[in-house]
Amino acid sequence: MISPAIIQDVLVGITMIGGSLLYYKGRLPRQTVKDLQAHVKAQDLLMKDITRERDEDRRALSNLEGQLKVYKDIPLRELADGIKAVANSNEQILQALNTSAITSARTTSDAASAVQGVKTDLQIDNARR
Repeated sequence: MISPAIIQDVLVGITMIGGSLLYYKGRLPRQTVKDLQAHVKAQDLLMKDITRERDEDRRALSNLEGQLKVYKDIPLRELADGIKAVANSNEQILQALNTSAITSARTTSDAASAVQGVKTDLQIDNARR
């Protein structure tokens, strides 16, 4: 037969196991609630960050849309035509300057020849005297 001391030890062990199970069973829901509360708090903070970032993105998008509208309003075709007109005008100015420079060079050459001629005439006159 089983001794009463063994039976008592088994009952004590069963009681301890049962008590532990009851303790953890009561503790788990409280811990789960705390974990869920912490999770909800973290999710709230994350949602605030996401909302703030979304608002910043909306402001940036609105700013970019405004800039795009300004760029769309620039009369690019008219600017291109104006640049072509300036280029044509510059070409005409360059041609006029080239013509003027050639004329000036000829005039200078003619003047130099005339001066040389006068110089030669003066030398001849001085030699005769």
